[in-house]
Amino acid sequence: MLVKVKTPDLPLHLAGDTRREDLTWHIVAAKDGLVAKGVDAENQLRAFVVSEDRMKDAFALLKQLVS
Repeated sequence: MLVKVKTPDLPLHLAGDTRREDLTWHIVAAKDGLVAKGVDAENQLRAFVVSEDRMKDAFALLKQLVS
């Protein structure tokens, strides 16, 4: 399920189990926003967070999530 956090200063979209301690996070921060991908030991996408103009990537990432 995609969770949308709507705040004026930093809107976010997130999905997956972002609280898992076993995930390795790959984070790219740029002028247009943040993309953080949490992958497991098998390099499977288990969670993600996107912000600002990168929120447009949320639905593509949602399709890649392994439950």
